[in-house]
Amino acid sequence: GDPENEPVQPIASSYALMGVLRAIPFHAYQRRCYLPEDLMKAYGVSTNALYEFKADESLKGVIREVCEQVIVDVKPEGKLLKGLQSLTKMHLGRLRRAEYDVFSPEMAVPPAFKEIRLIFSIM
Repeated sequence: GDPENEPVQPIASSYALMGVLRAIPFHAYQRRCYLPEDLMKAYGVSTNALYEFKADESLKGVIREVCEQVIVDVKPEGKLLKGLQSLTKMHLGRLRRAEYDVFSPEMAVPPAFKEIRLIFSIM
């Protein structure tokens, strides 16, 4: 495929967003928050609640809205972009199954068969 026509921006941005969401427990432990301040305010989520590892419905709403920005319907041709998109889809699916609870114990465990799924996604 033509590298000039590859959908780099949406795939890279979506992968980065998922990384930020997956790192929320780590950042909260360090008393750091990288969630959008306007969404936090709109949902009434305080950073103190976040730092106490409380995934109430308000925080889940913020996470859900950020997840809605993730783009997974593009068709890359390059193996790297296919791999990044596959990882993004895996993590997004796990977060949805955990009902957007980033503090869920299931989110701390790597996706099942991650490496095998990644290999098949780039073929």
